[in-house]
Amino acid sequence: MGLFNIFKKTISVNQMMEKATTWTNSFMEQYVKSDVKNRELVKGEVFVFNAWTVWKYCLEHDLLKQSSKTANTFISSAYVYSGADKIMDVTDFYPIFKSRYGMYSDEISGLLNSKYPQTKQYIPFSLFCAIFKNQFKSNVTSGYSMNDIDIMDEVLEFTGNIIKHWNYTQSNILSDVNFKG
Repeated sequence: MGLFNIFKKTISVNQMMEKATTWTNSFMEQYVKSDVKNRELVKGEVFVFNAWTVWKYCLEHDLLKQSSKTANTFISSAYVYSGADKIMDVTDFYPIFKSRYGMYSDEISGLLNSKYPQTKQYIPFSLFCAIFKNQFKSNVTSGYSMNDIDIMDEVLEFTGNIIKHWNYTQSNILSDVNFKG
């Protein structure tokens, strides 16, 4: 640890939870119909996605204290803020959060690297299923297929909405003075 590391700015878990809450409320207002089935579970999954988004940003910009305590506090806070504490034990939430972490990375990477219209548009099917179909389940696509005509309109609408939401979160965090290194 160098002398100047004591002046390094870090973001608290509470600040990350507040940012994720703001983004979740925005997503719910803009993109989720008021009569959607399991609205609170949808909101919980949206929160987990947004918490991952802010966590990923802070990791990439070296804004976190380097300790396992920070990671555990973050996941425990996401457990409560998402409402998962009302439906499952925290020991069940940890593996779900960890699996979401990899899934979100893959889904967002797929969207960002899609070169539509030169190539096919990437469809974040797993992310869609996690948020709208199998909230807080390990196998988010269980019971659903990309070939299911009945949900394809929903999936395509979701793809456009998640792209808009991702752009919003990135511009919002970049304009927030608290998240500048």
